[in-house]
Amino acid sequence: MRLHQRLSTLLVIAALPVAALGLAACTGIADATKEDTSPAKVEAIDGSKQKRITLRPEAAKRIGLKTEPILDAAGSPAASQAFGAAFAAGKTTMPYGALIYHADGTTYAYTATQPLTFTRVPVTVASIKTGIVALSAGPAVGTEIVTVGTAELHGLETGVGK
Repeated sequence: MRLHQRLSTLLVIAALPVAALGLAACTGIADATKEDTSPAKVEAIDGSKQKRITLRPEAAKRIGLKTEPILDAAGSPAASQAFGAAFAAGKTTMPYGALIYHADGTTYAYTATQPLTFTRVPVTVASIKTGIVALSAGPAVGTEIVTVGTAELHGLETGVGK
């Protein structure tokens, strides 16, 4: 009986490394087939300090992402009314919700470079009135900028919340 117990114990001890290798192999297979479910892909743009943020459609829907085009201030009745026609000449406008302030005081907005793909671009604010930002420098007229979801894009880009 004692011999039988010793043989059983030796078999169990000998089988442990084999079982451990089998489990390790299974883990590797599971990791290799695991689907990427992250809400966005953030990648560096070659030759730049900028990053490109690509959202999954579900993530864009979840944050309520919205974009609007940069407008010519002179051609915008709302901008002319807010700032005056003389001031609006040579300036572009965007909604205040698109404006992001960096910690050092610089300002920027996120532009749509492709569907669901965004990059941060600097803007120079000339004036802000009634929810409209007049720009003296920034994206060209017609460029789509993010007006809802800017804080979430900033968090993704800077790693806030990781």
